[in-house]
Amino acid sequence: MTTLAPEEITLRSALHPAAATRAMVTSADRPRLTWHQDVLTCLLCTWLMMGLFMDAWAHTNQTTLDSIATPWHGLFYGSFLALASWILWHLRWHHDAGHRGLAAIPVGYGGAVLGLMIFSVGAIGDQVWHLTLGIERDLKAFLSPTHLLLIIGMLLMVSAPLRSQWSRPGPMAPTFRQFLPAIWSLTLTMMLTGIAYNYAYIYPSGLVTIGQKGFVQGFPGQTSIPLLNVFSARFEVQGLLMMHMTTFILVLPILVALRRWRRLPFGSITLLVTTVTGAVLEIFQYSFGWTLLAAVIGGLAMDLLARALKPNTSSVWAFRTFALLAPMVLWIPYFVVIAIAYHVGWPLELSTGSTVLTGFATLAMSFLVAPSPIPPYTDSAVSEATA
Repeated sequence: MTTLAPEEITLRSALHPAAATRAMVTSADRPRLTWHQDVLTCLLCTWLMMGLFMDAWAHTNQTTLDSIATPWHGLFYGSFLALASWILWHLRWHHDAGHRGLAAIPVGYGGAVLGLMIFSVGAIGDQVWHLTLGIERDLKAFLSPTHLLLIIGMLLMVSAPLRSQWSRPGPMAPTFRQFLPAIWSLTLTMMLTGIAYNYAYIYPSGLVTIGQKGFVQGFPGQTSIPLLNVFSARFEVQGLLMMHMTTFILVLPILVALRRWRRLPFGSITLLVTTVTGAVLEIFQYSFGWTLLAAVIGGLAMDLLARALKPNTSSVWAFRTFALLAPMVLWIPYFVVIAIAYHVGWPLELSTGSTVLTGFATLAMSFLVAPSPIPPYTDSAVSEATA
């Protein structure tokens, strides 16, 4: 198997599939992509996500969509071809270098190979769907079966650098540079989740600005008070559920990362929260765009909270406390920005109560992310259990 001498290693050689063999202990080991190669994968995945969000913007805002030959489709499928070529190049090179079958797939990239196949099927099916049934708009575009296939395939591809970094031996408290491929890939993964559930993402929504007075003024003619109460209650419930879904999209991946790494570099949480929120706001042409400022403040507050508590699975109480408080420091700036830039229509009890409730929800989820240790069974306990 051909490898490069250390003095021959440059940025160009670090991006070559041969660089993945330098960290192998024996020729029987699976190749592992380098930091540079994972970063390049993230770059290609970002290109893919840009095409997806432009296409999502078009499906949401364009009044007439009568052709599949669009600039955003060109950007989207062109980026997929580039990403597919990058991954398949590695497979071909390692196969020719002596690795056969699944052994040619770099560590963490098995899902990406499966994602390539799922995306290809979805892409062909999507074009057939558009040519025969037309082009979807609004919510239908995000629930189309062929679009869901594309999202599943992308999910497996954009999360590959995260899986690669997850399995890589390294420091438990990495620097931002060391952590970059992991947080970048995790952010792209949650961006994809955000676009899949954009209709349940609270930041572009104006639900919290609508109060009883707004319903009275918005309905034509004489509308009965009971009917207004029904609509008001339904929109409040919808807003509360959207807050919870947004909390899960933004906070749960942080808890998962804290399960793997004892300490996240400062700024990584802000990067995730701000990027995901900004991307979803772009779909809606930055409706309620001031909430992006709230996302930046909330992300920084969570970064500071993580620095103060140092949460990790070895310090279970710090981990649980972070899970409880993180949503609260996320949503307090949100309601403050909404109140200053727009208007909070919810009563104080609802806005404060929903903020606290999201904290209890992620606290409960933290027991699934990092379960409490189970004491070892004694012989007598095993005997009693089997008796």
